Amino acid sequence: MTKADLMEHFDEAVTTPDLSLAGLENHLLSLTQGGGDPGRPWMGRWWAAATAGTTGRRGTFVWNRSEWGTILASYARANDWAGISAGPTRPVKMALVSSRVPTHQSAVVGASLRSGLVPTVRLDVTAPMDQTVAALNRFQPRVLVGYASALKPLAAEQRAGRLRIAPQGVMSASEVLSPHTASELETAWGSAPFDVYAATETAGIASPCTYRNRHVYEDLLIIEPVDQNGNPCRREQPEPSSSSQSCSPARCR
Repeated sequence: MTKADLMEHFDEAVTTPDLSLAGLENHLLSLTQGGGDPGRPWMGRWWAAATAGTTGRRGTFVWNRSEWGTILASYARANDWAGISAGPTRPVKMALVSSRVPTHQSAVVGASLRSGLVPTVRLDVTAPMDQTVAALNRFQPRVLVGYASALKPLAAEQRAGRLRIAPQGVMSASEVLSPHTASELETAWGSAPFDVYAATETAGIASPCTYRNRHVYEDLLIIEPVDQNGNPCRREQPEPSSSSQSCSPARCR
């Protein structure tokens, strides 16, 4: 089942009587327009988020309390595997430079994790650079998380001396992290960034350990290599070339 299939038949696929796509969309719309708290469960039972719709069809997803706990744990795992753990004597001060749209999963996760163990500041990726730099200098995060396109200019600010932070870890997510950008981040902060792979549909998919080797979350997901048409293919097939039939192991269904 693809995302498009699910959205086309959402009300048929969901077996909970009080859930419908129309109700879910109305909830997400009210969050966006009314500035509600995305960390509070909808109807006291559900956490919801939506994709950006860059593939042409926005996906909306909903989780109960147990399922949402698994989502949060998958994101916490990225920190643990990177060697950055929360504790009562050393909280994980986390700064996220991303979208402030409350329906994005990162916003829902951030709002759900508010605690003394994980003090968090969310910064709008579209805000003026001087405002973002000033906020980061005040907050002094242990972990800096952001899109690759947001982290690259921040690395330039760090090298220029205007940004003065010393994060234990820099985590790039939601965009492709090119080798060139990774090198710039390492130059700015003294260690290679952690390239985290996640999606709204799945939450964490893979993240690096302290050696920067990426590991798949095989206990939470079933990863299947497919070709450009979505057909299963063997892992030993070559990486994609000009042919549309080439295997693409990085894609997940």
